[in-house]
Amino acid sequence: ITAIKPHKKSKSQVDLYVDGNLSLTLSSTVVDRSGIHTGQTLSDSDVETLKQSDSIQRAFDRSIQYLSYRPRSKSEIQRKLQQLKSDNLIIEKVITRLSDLGHVNDVGFTSFWKENRQSFSPRSSARLAQELRQKGISPDTITESISDVDDEETAYRATEKKARVLATKPFPEFQKKLR
Repeated sequence: ITAIKPHKKSKSQVDLYVDGNLSLTLSSTVVDRSGIHTGQTLSDSDVETLKQSDSIQRAFDRSIQYLSYRPRSKSEIQRKLQQLKSDNLIIEKVITRLSDLGHVNDVGFTSFWKENRQSFSPRSSARLAQELRQKGISPDTITESISDVDDEETAYRATEKKARVLATKPFPEFQKKLR
């Protein structure tokens, strides 16, 4: 390695120069963790290991960015990484790392989703279960999570706002639209 320079377009990446020529662009995190320094000689297996580590780090960084908007289920993160053309081995390693760090927890996600729905856009237990299935949550986790949802109370809260808007309408029309 003859030089390690910051990448021109991305501050989170560095360029590795071998014999004066650009050889690799890696995440600065990977370079820091691996202890690479100028003057070091890299074998072909070292280069492959660095490339693999860089792919994992990039997928991890993308997952953290995806999680920054709201909590996600394990399945949602897997789908996102598949869309980004990540290998299954990389996806598995990223999911494991995120789980170990506490960023991915389907039980916690289910609780978040249920509370969010109950507060801002009430849904019946059946509709909530359907949404959670679409998010890739296991049936056992869904059943456990929605067991305390009161459908009557939820229906009341869901129609409360609409009833205020329809209050000036004749009763038959009010009743029809509220249903």
